[in-house]
Amino acid sequence: MSRNTRAVLHGDALRHNYQMSKQRTGQAESLAVVKANAYGHGLSWVVRTLHDADGFCVASVDEAAEIRDMNVHQRILVLEGIQSIEDAVLAQALGLDLVVHHHTQLDWFKAACCDLSSITLWVKLDIGMSRLGFNAQQIEAAWQSCGALSQSRILMGHLAYADDLDSSDTARQLARFEAIRSRLRPDRVSLANSAGILAWPDSHADLVRPGLMLYGLSPVKGRSADEFDLKPVMSLRSRVISVRECQQGDRIGYGGSYTCPDRRQIAVLAIGYGDGYPVAASNRADVLIRGHRCPVVGRVSMDMTCVDVTVLESISVDDEAILWGGCLTADDVAQSSGVLNYELICGITRRVESRPLLDQDASLR
Repeated sequence: MSRNTRAVLHGDALRHNYQMSKQRTGQAESLAVVKANAYGHGLSWVVRTLHDADGFCVASVDEAAEIRDMNVHQRILVLEGIQSIEDAVLAQALGLDLVVHHHTQLDWFKAACCDLSSITLWVKLDIGMSRLGFNAQQIEAAWQSCGALSQSRILMGHLAYADDLDSSDTARQLARFEAIRSRLRPDRVSLANSAGILAWPDSHADLVRPGLMLYGLSPVKGRSADEFDLKPVMSLRSRVISVRECQQGDRIGYGGSYTCPDRRQIAVLAIGYGDGYPVAASNRADVLIRGHRCPVVGRVSMDMTCVDVTVLESISVDDEAILWGGCLTADDVAQSSGVLNYELICGITRRVESRPLLDQDASLR
C-alpha cells in the first residue's frame, strides 16, 4: 500500500441498507444488484457481506459464475440475459435466472438443446424506456414461447423515470405494466429498482431489485440518502504527499486552469483519475482534511489532485484526506462535479486498496 489510497467499506451500513429494502417492500423478495463489481465496492465482499440476501442481480453470465464459485446457492438473475449459445449452456448448468428481452435469445435457447424446465425466465416488457424488452405487441408471443421452455416465468419491467418525483411518466409506466399484467396474468412480477422501492410503493410487486440504495446513495433527485435512512458504505481516502506555498498569479496543474488570487497553501494528494477520482471534480469539488472542507484546485491528474488548504491552521505530509465519506458524501461530490453518483462509485479502479471495516472499528470511521 505504498500510495496509501484506499476505499474503506462499512459492512454494517451495507446490511442496514439491504434491510431498508426489505422493510419497505414487505413480503417481496429483494435481489441485491451487484453488477459492475458491486458498483465499485467489490463483488466478493458485497456478496459475502449479504450472505443471507434473497438473491443477487448481475449483468452477465460471467458475473453470475463468479458468484456461484463462492458457493452461493441463492437466486442469481442475469439482467441482460444470455449473449450466446454457450451462455445458455452455462446458465443451465449454474441454475441461473435469466432475463429474456429479445427473440434471438429464444433462438439461442433452442439451439443449445439444454433443459430449461427448472430455469426461471424473466420476460421483459418495455414500458417506455426503449432499451431492452418486448413491446406491447410482442409480449404475448414472447410470454408463450418462454412458457414452452420453462415451467417458471416472471413478468418484469424497468422504471426509467422513478428518480424524478415530479415526472408523470412513472405513473404512465405503471399503468402500461398493469394493463399487460392483467392480460397475461403472471404468477409473479418484478418492476421496482431502488427509486421504485423508496418512492413508488405501487411498483413493489413480488420481487424488487435494490441497486444504488444498497451502497448508501440516493436514487431520487432532490432527496438525500439521509432522508431515506440510507448509510454510506464507502469512504474514499488518500494522503497528503506534498505541501507548498504558492504566490499570487501562480497557476496550478495541467493547463493552469486555476490561478492563485493571493498567497495560497496547496496540498497534493496521492489520488487522481487513475484511481477513479473524476477529472470533473477539478475546481469544483471539496475534500475533507482535518475536518475542514478544502476545495480541489487545478485539473485532477492521473495520480494526483491539488487542494487549497489555506484555511487550515496546520497541515503535514501524510495527513489523511477524505475524498468522500462522513459529512462529505459521494452524492455531494457527484453533484458538485456534475457527474452521476452511479458513475462516481463505479469508477473506482483496482489499484485502490479495499479495506473492509469491522463493525466494531467505529473509531476508524
